[in-house]
Amino acid sequence: MLMVPVLGADPVLPAWLVMPLAGVTLLVIAAHVVAMHVSEMPVKRRRIRSAAGVLMMMVTALLAYALGVLDALPSPASDPQATRAFVLCWLAILGLLMLVVMLAVIDLGHTARLAAAARKDLRRELRSRLERELADRASQSQSQSR
Repeated sequence: MLMVPVLGADPVLPAWLVMPLAGVTLLVIAAHVVAMHVSEMPVKRRRIRSAAGVLMMMVTALLAYALGVLDALPSPASDPQATRAFVLCWLAILGLLMLVVMLAVIDLGHTARLAAAARKDLRRELRSRLERELADRASQSQSQSR
């Protein structure tokens, strides 16, 4: 029977490196989410970005756990529970990252709609200004020709 070598029963990276980096990352993402609630932006955009921020914090925590705590590629035959935890953790990370990307695409679509509406309003405003200016010039030229 062919034996496949396993990386070992240690985490991918040492916890003393992963956990502080994850903590700083969590603080930065949390500060960003809180700062969004203070700034002026459309409510829908704030909701989308807040949800993405919360999901990113969950990904950060799971990634720190996967890299700094879980055993790297445990042997399924000798430790099925550790293998199950490893697979479930990485599947959760991938699933949450896909949700973050989906929210980013939704935010992109919403931003495109807002930009199109702003362009339409700007065009309408420029057209009305131009019409007023042309009417003023016409009335001035008529008053001067008399």
